[in-house]
Amino acid sequence: MEPSPASTILLLRQKQDVIEVLMAKRSHKTDFASLYVFPGGKVDQDDISFGAESTVCDLNDGQLSNRINVDSGGSSFWIAAVRECFEEVGVLLTHNSEDKLPNFKENKKERYIDYRNQLLRKKVSFKQICEKENFFIKSTEIVPFAHWITPEFATRRYDTRFFITRMPENQDINHDGNELIENIWISPQSALQKVQEGKMQMILPTIKCLEQLMGFESIDNLMAHYQSLDAKDIQPNLPKFVKKDGQWKELLPGDEGY
Repeated sequence: MEPSPASTILLLRQKQDVIEVLMAKRSHKTDFASLYVFPGGKVDQDDISFGAESTVCDLNDGQLSNRINVDSGGSSFWIAAVRECFEEVGVLLTHNSEDKLPNFKENKKERYIDYRNQLLRKKVSFKQICEKENFFIKSTEIVPFAHWITPEFATRRYDTRFFITRMPENQDINHDGNELIENIWISPQSALQKVQEGKMQMILPTIKCLEQLMGFESIDNLMAHYQSLDAKDIQPNLPKFVKKDGQWKELLPGDEGY
């Protein structure tokens, strides 16, 4: 089965000298049931057509496609990441005509809540919201971070681009209560410790992304590092499995025997 394109975004905040990342728990009724994840989901057809026909992003589709090493449609990954983030945790990562992120502390908060509810009920498209409010996506502040592809044996496969960005100062987290039922701000170190203790369940790409965050003392340094990388520096990770001594072993590119 060919993997479906998908986008995931790591929302980051600085707490003194520690980077924290937003994680949410998926409902037991959904795919990846009860796992802790980052906001994200499939790239849909509206994301693809919106990116191809408009200037919703500060860079055009060709530039963004080059940024992640695809022939075309690169902008749709950014659009999907922003849309899914708004739908799942209520954070809107679009800039207005004054080049500012929405301020939910102002009297427009109810408008944004209404937009989100309509978007979740499919009464309005993300494109319609952006065009009505003259929003655009500042792609330089939503930085490619990792690339994971679901193993070939899986019945549902995804070709997922992971991005990192800062949590807007004047917005709040509000998980949708349907697909996501809990949320937590946590340091990568603490999250990985809870995985070892069996207190948080995660799949391999999530764990590896947390490990990638380690070693950076500030979001500034983290973002600057990944902004400096070329498309070839973020290679796709397609896990493979081999049986050795009666046990299944997971291999990643670069591992012996891959």
